[in-house]
Amino acid sequence: MGDHFHISYIFQEINSIKQGERNVSEYFIDLNVLWEELEFLRPIPIYSCEIKCSCDIIKIITTYRDSEHIISF
Repeated sequence: MGDHFHISYIFQEINSIKQGERNVSEYFIDLNVLWEELEFLRPIPIYSCEIKCSCDIIKIITTYRDSEHIISF
């Protein structure tokens, strides 16, 4: 399975997962496993420019990803 298909599958899993009979901790752990797998396949880039950017784009991207996690939880 190619990375794009795997990423698509993980997004589908995240969007379809329900708490159901699981307690909140189990539900969070299951979601967290999917988030970590997605992070492995789509890591946030590491800033490597010699002159530091003043827009804090990496911080903004990280905040967006954290918001996505909160929304899906």
